[in-house]
Amino acid sequence: MNKILRESLSYIFAATLAIGFILPLAFTSCTVAAEADEDEYNTNDGADLEDSEFCKNLGNRTSITLTGVLGKKLLYANYNNAHPYNGSPIHYNSTRFITSTSGIEEEVPILTFAGQSSGRRALSPAQAMQSAMQQEQRPAMLVKPFKEPQELRKTVLSGFSKRGRAERSAAYMHDNKTIYNNTNVLNSYQVGDERRIFVDVSNDMNSYAAKDATLCAVGYYNQQTPVVLVWVVNESLSPNDECRGTTVNQALAQDVADKFAAHYYHERAIFGEEYDFLFDSNYRSSPTEAYKITDTGSLVNIVIYDIANDHGQTNESGVAGYFFGAKDYFKRGNFRDARQYSNQGKYFYLDAAFCNNGNGYANPDSKASNLSITTLFHEFQHMIHFGQKTIYGIDSDTWYNEMLSMLCEDLMAEQLGTGNSAPQTLRISYFKNKYYLSGIDEFRDDDEDTNLSSYANSYTFGAWLAREFGGPQFVRSMSQDHSRANMESVLYSIYANTGIKYSRRQIYKLFIQACIFRSPFAEENGLPTLNKDAEGSISAYGYESTMAAINLFQNKSGPEIVANGYSPDIRPHGFVIHSIGTATSDTVTLNFSPRIATNEDVMIYIQDNF
Repeated sequence: MNKILRESLSYIFAATLAIGFILPLAFTSCTVAAEADEDEYNTNDGADLEDSEFCKNLGNRTSITLTGVLGKKLLYANYNNAHPYNGSPIHYNSTRFITSTSGIEEEVPILTFAGQSSGRRALSPAQAMQSAMQQEQRPAMLVKPFKEPQELRKTVLSGFSKRGRAERSAAYMHDNKTIYNNTNVLNSYQVGDERRIFVDVSNDMNSYAAKDATLCAVGYYNQQTPVVLVWVVNESLSPNDECRGTTVNQALAQDVADKFAAHYYHERAIFGEEYDFLFDSNYRSSPTEAYKITDTGSLVNIVIYDIANDHGQTNESGVAGYFFGAKDYFKRGNFRDARQYSNQGKYFYLDAAFCNNGNGYANPDSKASNLSITTLFHEFQHMIHFGQKTIYGIDSDTWYNEMLSMLCEDLMAEQLGTGNSAPQTLRISYFKNKYYLSGIDEFRDDDEDTNLSSYANSYTFGAWLAREFGGPQFVRSMSQDHSRANMESVLYSIYANTGIKYSRRQIYKLFIQACIFRSPFAEENGLPTLNKDAEGSISAYGYESTMAAINLFQNKSGPEIVANGYSPDIRPHGFVIHSIGTATSDTVTLNFSPRIATNEDVMIYIQDNF
């Protein structure tokens, strides 16, 4: 180790102990379904991975000696075992680091954090990420998530939870063919007809107004079965039949309708069916005339307009599309929340500007952008999720729900032809640059960087899970389970597909291995990796969903490797990968600073040189 750096780090560590800087301990608790084995889900995320030839757990030791490692590349990772909802980040001053080594040729790491000297300085994420941001490819407009009002979400979920599981199961199993005749619906609506639809009208997306919208397209599956109605708010309907900026034409609406209808049944075959009836203020519903959707039947409605009425303004919402089931699945009534603006049906919404690839852009082909097509099926998963989880009183964390939507984009990418708008490109790139800004199963929205990092982490974690444990079949088992969500769902689906029981901690650490062990070393030694085609493809309704290998280390790049002694705060269930160097002898010794935060694990990784 560089003498000056070693002495500096040792001095800082000694000073840290002298002032008594110790974080409070953070423990986690969780609630599991009665079917689960509670011994596997203790307050510390369960059993740890055992040491292997390629990975060693440091534990409470301050020194570890490795043998048989000549020429091997060595790295270590700090991992925060605290839970995102009741744990704390590990402060950068409390993370463990190497104080000295023997038998190691050190290297200049990729990332040392702008503004930091020898390791223990406050991190400025904006500065630290500047170089990564310069390398990152972004769409014409930055896509941001729709933020469902949390109070309404809690209110609605609580209302569903209060109804007994047996009552819900009996009521929600249905065959809409006995209630709905969508051909009759289309006898009432013709392309060109207008109606009033509630849409958001402000940048904060908390204000609504009824606006005139025109039915511009009907989508038919197999040219026979009506599936979807596409409405364009009149303000966004092009006056000269040209698609540009925030206006679209009828041809683009038909393109959206045709693509959605073509893949509608295939997505349902994997994720399950959406719910086809409304709820009253007492959260009652049944597959009967009393709760049927009277105006648009069981057809999906897609509304295209300038979401948040914001494009061209400085403060753009950046929302490409959204689903708001807590609003639109309720009968309109005497509510004092967004439900008073319910459209009383199966609705989701697309932004006109994103359909045209960005604000101000001309779209001479009148085709919806790849990003908007990806958004279509992403949001449809949210609609299905409402029917598969929410109405059963299952509280899905945001990371889990978003993970399923991005896995939908992933497994349908080839059939949709969405190319660079697929998460395998956009989300993976962001993950490699900013994975440490969010925990593996944490969803942050405190700023743009952390929010995008949360999306990227949720997707990359899900992409690895699917490729490791059963592909689309694994995704289907998670989605169509009315009893579980979040990590409980992940672990149960792994068991259902493989017969193997893992703890949360084991799965998180296997994922970290997939982010560290490179190809072909990982494949040759049977280690976790994203770089393999998933099994469990699903063929249904004319399409096959597959999940191709993702080389996380394409062009020799991978998740950012941070210099020893430099660190951001480590998020709950988050990790940071550190460089050690290359072994110049068969036996090496690594000396670490003592453990300060008891929720911190350190793992040492051994692989071929790269």
